[in-house]
Amino acid sequence: MSRAAGTGAKNVLITGASSGIGEALALASCPSYSASKAAVKTWGLANRRPLAREGIRMNVVCPGFVRSRITDKNTCPMPFFMEADRAARIILDRVDRNVGLIAFPWPMRFASWLLAICPWRIAERISSMLPKK
Repeated sequence: MSRAAGTGAKNVLITGASSGIGEALALASCPSYSASKAAVKTWGLANRRPLAREGIRMNVVCPGFVRSRITDKNTCPMPFFMEADRAARIILDRVDRNVGLIAFPWPMRFASWLLAICPWRIAERISSMLPKK
């Protein structure tokens, strides 16, 4: 359990995805998913300051691939796959420290960031080479 949970702190956790970390990374294989996750991330981070004034902490979780009923059925490649208990420990630790954007694992976050800072034509080319879901 999060240490913040026992303090009476009010927390809101919303889930984005690593595909939504860099808004420039519009995955050709799942454009609606990428767009919705980018919107969740942006909305959550934009609300951190207004909610903080009300005593509410907002955290946006953007995990990579974590074991679940859904990933158990996936047939697409899932780089940097993580077990759920490890992901939970990462999330709880960062919620305790009130990290706004909880994105992991770091190689996936770095790849998303790198694509986001690339010129659009390069990012689009790389995205188009990723496997279809």
